[in-house]
Amino acid sequence: YYISNEYKGMPGGRNLYKIQLNDSTKVTCLSCELKPERCQYYSVSFSEEAKYYQLRCSGPGLPLYTLHSSRNDQELRVLEDNSALDKTLQDVQMPSKTLDFIILNETKFWYQMILPPHFDKSKKYPLLIEVYGGPCSQKADAVFRLNWATYLASTENIIVASFDGRGSGYQGDKIMHAINRRLGTFEVEDQIEAARQFLKMGFVDDKRVAIWGWSYGGYVTSMVLGAGSGVFKCGIAVAPVSRWEYYDSIYTERYMGLPTPEDNLDHYRNSTVMSRAENFKQVEYLLIHGTADDNVHFQQSAQLSKALVDAGVDFQAMWYTDEDHGIDSSTAHQHIYTHMSHFIQQCFSLH
Repeated sequence: YYISNEYKGMPGGRNLYKIQLNDSTKVTCLSCELKPERCQYYSVSFSEEAKYYQLRCSGPGLPLYTLHSSRNDQELRVLEDNSALDKTLQDVQMPSKTLDFIILNETKFWYQMILPPHFDKSKKYPLLIEVYGGPCSQKADAVFRLNWATYLASTENIIVASFDGRGSGYQGDKIMHAINRRLGTFEVEDQIEAARQFLKMGFVDDKRVAIWGWSYGGYVTSMVLGAGSGVFKCGIAVAPVSRWEYYDSIYTERYMGLPTPEDNLDHYRNSTVMSRAENFKQVEYLLIHGTADDNVHFQQSAQLSKALVDAGVDFQAMWYTDEDHGIDSSTAHQHIYTHMSHFIQQCFSLH
């Protein structure tokens, strides 16, 4: 058995396949046609002796959990169909989600958009790009989510888009390896180019485009805003890397090599956010970090903050005392999303 995204050439899907060990030509997709509208993204768990498996559908419709027999792959029972949630959502104006691709340099790159209820493509909407962008990452997928983007689209009428450019995963090694030893280059450029492509679609307000991300997404957000493209009005970086020498060695050296003159020192130096500090005068920037972050250390934002101050940049900053990388204690979690919402409302002149 294996999970693959080969079905219909959609990198953002996942399906369960089985293959005969004595005949590799016999490949069967067990989930592709089960519920193709509701379920395009599956994961699976097998029982101890592999007589049964639990199939978990995560979207694009409401999640569905079913139990199957390995002997004949028949569904034995529904474990959870989320019918109660379905009933609750009947009374809620929910955003819609599109999954599509644009072509850059003769290559398909996938994106998703969370669109406001009653979306009208003849109107102009503010756009927020939610980015991660790290090696082998994926943001455009068929997973059902209720999150901050759901709120922004349904309550504030903002389009929230994510784009998987060079460096992202599940589309072959050529795309994924494009940023090998070059973090902070193509994955940053591609987010800017994606925003330009979205503007050409006709329903995005070119005066109200923003970007935000957390962790590696905070790094890409900061590098994008520091690029001086003129595309973005504002952005939010949560717990960003700002200089790769400050990040842990196993991750950094896997993708960047060593910060030595003999290896890759020049690119370590060229990939800092601090080197772009001057360009932050052109944008509105909110920098957020937890002081007890044991993953991306607070040092990263402290040093970035110093560089921005030294460059005479006016920016906003928020720290969360004793919070780690997730900023997920109940009070801090609510506070950070409320604070970011206020920043976006102000940037887009919504209230």
